[in-house]
Amino acid sequence: MLESEEDEAQATGRLVDRATGETVGLIYQWSDGLMQPYWFSGARDNVAVVGLDVVQRKSG
Repeated sequence: MLESEEDEAQATGRLVDRATGETVGLIYQWSDGLMQPYWFSGARDNVAVVGLDVVQRKSG
């Protein structure tokens, strides 16, 4: 089964541990607007969300 663009999410932010400055996850936004965290090694409490410069892909 092929994935469609409707099934894709785009990373919009980094989850950064406030104590260490380490990126511990990403925030993804789905096509319906839902935002969801993706943790690399389990959820953390003391994090900041740092926005990403999102580059649009050109189709064609």
